[in-house]
Amino acid sequence: EMVSSRGTVGGDEEVLGDGIAFAGVARYPARVKCALLGWLAFKDALAQASAAKHALARATNDVEEVKG
Repeated sequence: EMVSSRGTVGGDEEVLGDGIAFAGVARYPARVKCALLGWLAFKDALAQASAAKHALARATNDVEEVKG
């Protein structure tokens, strides 16, 4: 919300900690995507890891069913 508010929403330094460094990004709309890139990459990596974990679990269950 703070990043996309175009500077109308201030950040609470106690809540955001080091994230307060991104407070000025809202004033530069062209930089919002740059600021979010790291977070989006992290979110995508978590989604891929979760999908791989579930695929492995399904494959393991399939093998157990064939053996049983």
